[in-house]
Amino acid sequence: MYETLLFDFDGTIGNSLLSVGNAILETLKRYGFEGLTLEDMRKCIGPPLEYSFSHFFGLDEKECENAIAIYREYHARFAYLDKPFDGIEDALRTLRDRGFRLAVATTKRESSAVSLLDRFGLLPLFDLVAGEAEGRRSEKSEVVRYALEALGAAPDEALMIGDRLYDVEGAAAAGVKTLGVLWGFGSREELLSAGAVATVSTPAELVDYLTRGH
Repeated sequence: MYETLLFDFDGTIGNSLLSVGNAILETLKRYGFEGLTLEDMRKCIGPPLEYSFSHFFGLDEKECENAIAIYREYHARFAYLDKPFDGIEDALRTLRDRGFRLAVATTKRESSAVSLLDRFGLLPLFDLVAGEAEGRRSEKSEVVRYALEALGAAPDEALMIGDRLYDVEGAAAAGVKTLGVLWGFGSREELLSAGAVATVSTPAELVDYLTRGH
């Protein structure tokens, strides 16, 4: 029985396509990329920013460092566009009422995640918000390990909940299993191929899965 639930943010709690997507689009224009759309940005929601800029768009190490700084400026302008997914608040409240300990484990900047959760009215539901901070914990595995240590939770007592293969792989590197969610930006095939224990299609199904004793 899992006791601690580690939630990804982008694509799991918050629909971040408009904020993250637009911020990356505007950043890439500085590097000569034109004609890209928000749909092209879906693949960028999940992996660390450095990975997206280097792997998907070929920026070198120095360019990535500068691009991330530019992205942060644009994201601050677009963050108001983020919204929680339908049903996620009810699911979180139910899970907390059922005795689960809830935390956020994201490669998003920690201060940004805290600010958004506060605006969504969800911050009081979480015992911990763990994310990237001052250049530390930029990888998912680092965030998950930090969250486990901060909460005093054993890996086999925790479950990662996320929408992309990066959540599954990062959690696995820290000894934690992942339940994939399908309302975000990944597919069932992506999640299961990466090693997710199962997938759920809605926040209500998430509650049902977890309260059936898994």
